[in-house]
Parts: sequence; structure tokens; C-alpha cells
Amino acid sequence: MKDAKPVVEVVPYDPAWLKLFRVEQRLLSEVLPMALSVEHFGSTSVPGLAAKPIIDIMVVVPEVDAVVTDLRVLEQLEYVYRPTAFSEDNDHLFFAKDTAGIRSHHLHVFGVTSLVPEANRVLRAYLAATPDAARRYEAAKRRAAELYPYSRAQYGAAKEEVVAHLSAEARRWSLRNSLSGRRGPVVESRVRNILTFSDHLRLIDERSTAFRAAVAAAPSLDLQVPTHPERTLVDLVHHVGLARRKSAAIVAAGPADAPPEKSAWDDGTGAPREREALLAWWTESVEQLTSALREAGPDRRCWTWWDDSPSPQTSGAWARRQVPEIAVYTYDVQLTLGAPQPLPDEVALDGFDDCQFTLCATTVAWPHHPAIVDYHATEGRSWRLRLSRDGAQVARVTPAAGEDPETADASARGTASDLVLFFYGRIPLEALTFEGDRSIFDQLAAWDPSV
Repeated sequence: MKDAKPVVEVVPYDPAWLKLFRVEQRLLSEVLPMALSVEHFGSTSVPGLAAKPIIDIMVVVPEVDAVVTDLRVLEQLEYVYRPTAFSEDNDHLFFAKDTAGIRSHHLHVFGVTSLVPEANRVLRAYLAATPDAARRYEAAKRRAAELYPYSRAQYGAAKEEVVAHLSAEARRWSLRNSLSGRRGPVVESRVRNILTFSDHLRLIDERSTAFRAAVAAAPSLDLQVPTHPERTLVDLVHHVGLARRKSAAIVAAGPADAPPEKSAWDDGTGAPREREALLAWWTESVEQLTSALREAGPDRRCWTWWDDSPSPQTSGAWARRQVPEIAVYTYDVQLTLGAPQPLPDEVALDGFDDCQFTLCATTVAWPHHPAIVDYHATEGRSWRLRLSRDGAQVARVTPAAGEDPETADASARGTASDLVLFFYGRIPLEALTFEGDRSIFDQLAAWDPSV
């Protein structure tokens, strides 16, 4: 073994590790659009800590099975699936990547219910905030590397006890901070909750009920809708109801190259103008939609108009699309009555995410100068939109500890509700906190990739 090259080598901290992670974070966010977070963890993520020069990355997804069924996207990035690693954990996938024949990256993919990512975050934060703990960990790693330079498995086992002690210390440290209301200096990355098909069906019912209640409360159905000056409330209900009926027909039709004929969802009689009949017609429209979705389930292939986006062409995607649409139209009715309400957080956070990945992301070339736009929800979630001749690429932004994100050309910050309402043109940019080149927002508002 004296002539063999060691596979374990602990080297001083290198600031380039963060840059290497950023490259992979962008690539992984593009090929795994379902990812809830893409984070840097392990020793290379802790500033100042000596480590093996291997970038550890963890990705959290709704279901790991979806990754296994399409390994090609990760193989294109030269990640090799190791099914025997962590085989005892059904919620954990492991991939390795070599660069120029040398191990350079480890990728861990976790299901959203796994407790491991949060443990990794807590340990990362503890090591970054506690120099003594970092020194002890570094000493253990150096000893293990000296003893077992030719075996990653033995190297890992040799420092296992120290890692267990440090992890226990980190949990106690995190608990003390949470109880005292203090936060460590490390940016804490939160796993993003993702809504299921059942959630979307529930929210369609809830928002549709809120829409109906707002219409029922109107003193007159002939009131002009401020956000749609050409429409009265009757006109708006007719418009929104027909859109639900059309969506129902698309889902019911299943795989297709085009939407169904108009006769499949519009008999030409229009919506009744009398209040009770109109409300009953609206309820029937929603029932057609939810019945079609329940019968189809989340995975039925359907025609969509977003085939150039990363969002799937499925009944589940149609269900998700309904929620922010109905919610925003509910806001329109409430505004007409002089009592607009913000969108519920659950609706707004998922809705803005859907807006970015379904309505913004595209392979159609951006016709202006390349630009980066960031959106920040005050609830703690962020999105990055990259505009270039390659189109519009969207990524969920999850800053890692010590990270200095690339500067955006323009950014907007507000509640998730305000971000959605701005996106749909209901409130002006001035209602948000924005920085950078305002003209980029104007260009985005005017851009229609389908033209």
C-alpha cells in the first residue's frame, strides 16, 4: 500500500469549496426542479475547518422514488448512484462524483420526511458557531486520516464516536438557543413544505368557497371590478367559472396534443345573471373540476400550455395551477367590495413557487440583456430567476452557512401574498421592497414567450 495513492486526505479550509458548491447548486436546481432545498453541508461547508476536499451536498425532495426512476438527469452531471450505500434508510439516496479521476462530490438525496437533513444543519451551525467544537472535530479527522489513509470506510468509522458526541452537543446547543429565542450567526436553511395533490384539492374547495362567499356578499352583481374594468362581477364569475370547466375538460380528456373543443366545456348559454342561479352555476363549475381531478389522480398525462417549463404535464400540475388563480380572483371580488384580504400563507407560498416554475421558467430566449432577478418572501423563502438567451431558469434559493450569494440585477421582497398579487398585476412594484434595475420588472411584465 505504500505506493498506492491515499484516498483520504484532510487539507486546510479552501474558500473555493463554497464556489464549487454554488456551481453544483445551480446545476442540481435545474435538473431537479422538484427539489425543496439544495444545501452545502459537512466539513467543507464550515468556514475555517480543515476537511477532505470533497463537497458534500444534500437535496431534499418530496419523494426519493421520483429521483430513482429518472437517474439520467444526475448521470448527465456525472453523479453515479450507489444503491448499496445507506441501503438501510429508504429515505436516503447516495451519489458520488469524480473530477479528473479523483472523488470531488458526494450527493445525498433525502425524502421530505427524513430527519437527517435537519440534524446535518444543526451540526453545521454548531461547528461554525463554536470554535472549540470545530477544533475537536478537526483533530479527530486528522487522526483518522493518519490511521486510515487508504479506506474511506475505516476513516469514517474512526471518527464516528466524536461525531456522535458533537451531534449530541449540537442538539443541546440548538435547543438552548431556541428556548432562549437566540439565533446563532449561521444562516439557518429551512426545508420548504410542499403541498400534495390532496392539499391542492382541499385548497381548491376552500378558495372556491371564499370566492362564492364574496360574490354572495356583493350588494350588486353589476359592480365594476377594479382590476378588470371591462367586467362586472357577473362577468368575472362567468370568466372564472368557464376557466374551471375548461380545466376539468382538459383533465378528463387525458393525454392529448391540443385542448378539447370548446363545446366540451362551454355550451354557449353562459352563466345566469340571477344571484342564486349564478352561485349554483359557480358551485357546479367547481364540482366539475374537482370531480375530474379526483377521478384522474395526480399523475394522469394531460395537454398543457406550459410544455416549455419544468412543471409536469399532468393532472396534478393542473390542480396546483387552480389554487393561486382562484385565490387571486377571490381577491378581485373582495377588492370590489372594498375589503380585500391577503392570500393565506399556504396558498401564497405554494402559488408563487408555481408561478415561477410554471409561468416564468421557459426555454424561449430572453430578448433583452441577461439578468438575474431574486424574489424574497418575508416568510423565509426565496427564488432566483436567471434570464438569458437560454430562456428563464428558476431555482429555489437556500443560502448555505457563510455563503455570499451572487448579486442580483434586481430583487423584490414582500409577503408571499404580495409577491403573488404583484406577479398577477394586482399591486404595483412600489408595494414591495425592491432594489436594482426596475426596467427588468417592466420587461418581464411585457414579455410573452409564446409570441
